[in-house]
Amino acid sequence: MAKRRREDDALIRLFRRLAYMYYHEKIKFFAIVIGVLVGISALVYFLTRSPSVPGNANYEFTEAVLMYASGDNKSAEERFKSLLGRYGAKGAITKSYFYLGKIYYEERRYNEAIRNFKKFISKFNKKSFLIPAAYMGIAACYEEMNNISEAIKYYEKVKKYKKSPHLPYALLKMARLNEKLGNYDKALEIYQEIIENHRGTWAATWAKADRERLMVSMKND
Repeated sequence: MAKRRREDDALIRLFRRLAYMYYHEKIKFFAIVIGVLVGISALVYFLTRSPSVPGNANYEFTEAVLMYASGDNKSAEERFKSLLGRYGAKGAITKSYFYLGKIYYEERRYNEAIRNFKKFISKFNKKSFLIPAAYMGIAACYEEMNNISEAIKYYEKVKKYKKSPHLPYALLKMARLNEKLGNYDKALEIYQEIIENHRGTWAATWAKADRERLMVSMKND
């Protein structure tokens, strides 16, 4: 408890210091802010760079990722497409397909999103943590298009990635879609799998509630 109180006091002192600097030492305050932003940009560059493409391509890809993260989908889309046109699917640039898929999903351009997610999966390292995320993206597109069988098919592909944080949520989606189709026994089976094998996740909490609700509904019917 004492340790936690010391940590809280230190955090309060930090916020007070930053507030003081904002009102009384604006130059120093903004210098710190700029330094933090530069540090974040450098970290993104380090995580996204690829030795198989020229350095300027890595910088451009990092800029495109930051554009997407800031909500500037139009500029990000143009940059990702430009990178693929100039450098092809090489190294980190291949991830442009993944981000284009996310952009098109957000803009409800589902067929384009599916095409780009599939291109990413076919061309990128199959061990990448982004591969199950791409399968989730494809499944979500089919779900929005009300193609439930295809959605289940692609959520199921995530099951190959046992350590992926997406797995319990893919299973939850499968259970709910099976329930929507009237496959209640299958839905209950998957809910139970989530509860037993993915304790401590939000998916397990939701699965428990959904399972209890479905069982009550089946009993009443």
